[in-house]
Amino acid sequence: MVHVKENVKLGFLLSSLLFCLGSLVTSHKSFQMGPRDLPTLQPNVKQFCRFVYKARDRCLDEKKRQDPSCPSIMTQASQCEGAVKLAYRSINTWGCSYQLRDQTLCELERCGGYHGVSVLRTNDAPKVMGANSEEFKEAVEGCANHCNTIRKRLDQCIQDNVHKVLKKQGIRVKED
Repeated sequence: MVHVKENVKLGFLLSSLLFCLGSLVTSHKSFQMGPRDLPTLQPNVKQFCRFVYKARDRCLDEKKRQDPSCPSIMTQASQCEGAVKLAYRSINTWGCSYQLRDQTLCELERCGGYHGVSVLRTNDAPKVMGANSEEFKEAVEGCANHCNTIRKRLDQCIQDNVHKVLKKQGIRVKED
């Protein structure tokens, strides 16, 4: 009985050691994807706060300053940027990770993005791909057509997540 317990302890110790060594090896920089990691989306504050910012600008006008709703609008305008940044933090970590992964894979595999270069997002792609301008134009159009539905799903996910956070914090999303 004692011999069996020692074997179980030894097996557990050995498996723990292998797990630790495995995580050490896979966390090393040379084992990571590098530029092909999932990109981190940057918050587009102007897009999501435009209605609040318009209302704020009207309140800043001398004639409208006495409007009783202006203090509330000014507060919302200052809170909107933080809310959008908070939403993008969750979008990048778990909120839209599958859509972001699908978009990245589509660009890398279907669109010829090499070494972190996205055909859809940079002018350096023809140099990297070695294509002339006509071939590049065809590649971009084909890529855009192929990845368009995936991009729409990502955009919708971003919009849904940001609107959810804005509504939760009481910030208006649409113009009244």
